[in-house]
Amino acid sequence: MKKKIAFFGRTIGPSETFIKEILIGLNEISDVTFINGFTTSSNFRGIEEINTGHAKHVIKNGYLRNIFIKLFPSTYIKIQKKYEFIKLQRNIGNKSFDVAYTDYGVNATQVVNYLKHKQIPLIVHFHGYDITLQLKDNIYRENLKE
Repeated sequence: MKKKIAFFGRTIGPSETFIKEILIGLNEISDVTFINGFTTSSNFRGIEEINTGHAKHVIKNGYLRNIFIKLFPSTYIKIQKKYEFIKLQRNIGNKSFDVAYTDYGVNATQVVNYLKHKQIPLIVHFHGYDITLQLKDNIYRENLKE
């Protein structure tokens, strides 16, 4: 029986052909569901896809969000994680998976709480900016600990 893999990502850009090849290759040896963080489908060779919609901030106004983050960083992290958890729960529903995979640490931080709750192990493939430049973001660094 093939393993069920939840492949978390976003629409794969033209310069990310290596990610597309990983997705297609995994689907040849397992049962992959591409959980796309956007609203439009990618339609990869018959791979099942769930569109969860764009990642949004709980506080829409960027100026107010930045002030809130500066004053209450741990509270903001908790609120944002709860929002992301609810969004995934609503979109994925009762589907079950043996393992989850994601490209980029940024994507991993958005799905880790949902996967912990569902007791699904996560494999993260870091590529560059997510383990170098992105580390300047305090919230991202804190979320990586999960």
